Amino acid sequence: MLTEKYAVRNKYMANALGFITNQKYSVEKDVSNPDKTVFVFKCTVELMNAVTELTQLKKKYSS
Repeated sequence: MLTEKYAVRNKYMANALGFITNQKYSVEKDVSNPDKTVFVFKCTVELMNAVTELTQLKKKYSS
């Protein structure tokens, strides 16, 4: 079972995920570091597939 929320710290990643999944994110304070913000999405299978694809693309093109 998936958790209810999925958070990312990088705004570019949040914008990419929002564009791919057509979800809007909410901006919240980071629990472990209150000075920073996180971008929170509703966790869905589509979102997790998009995270996987973006991570694989980053690995492929960053080296």
